[in-house]
Amino acid sequence: MLTAKNLMKPAVSIGPRATVSEAAETMKKQGTGVLVVQSGDRPLGIITDRDIAVRSTADGLNPNTVPVEAVMTAEIAGCLEDTSADEATSIMAERELHRLPVFDRESRRVVGILTTSEIPQPS
Repeated sequence: MLTAKNLMKPAVSIGPRATVSEAAETMKKQGTGVLVVQSGDRPLGIITDRDIAVRSTADGLNPNTVPVEAVMTAEIAGCLEDTSADEATSIMAERELHRLPVFDRESRRVVGILTTSEIPQPS
C-alpha cells in the first residue's frame, strides 16, 4: 500500500516573521511552491506561491515588509505519514487542495508535503 510517507517531498519551513519576499526567495532556492510556517517545531500555517500572488501582490502589499503570517493560510489540513495514498487523495479532493502537509504520528511535526503530482493516477 502506498502511503503519504512513500510519496511526500521533504517539508521546507519558514518563520512567521520572515517577509513575503524572503518566502519567495526560499521557494525559488528550494524549488517548491509551498512553505510550512512554523514557530520552533510548532506549525502555524502554510504559505504557497498562490498566497503570495493573491493575498500579497494583488493587494499591493510590500513584500519586503509584510510578514509571512499576514498572508499565510492558517488552517492546516493534513494527513499522517501512514495515511494511504487513496485517503490522502480524498482529503485533497474534498478540501480542494493541491498540497497536503504530512505529519509525524508521534511528534505531530510536519515532515513532508504531498502534492497532487506525486500521487499516481489510476490507469
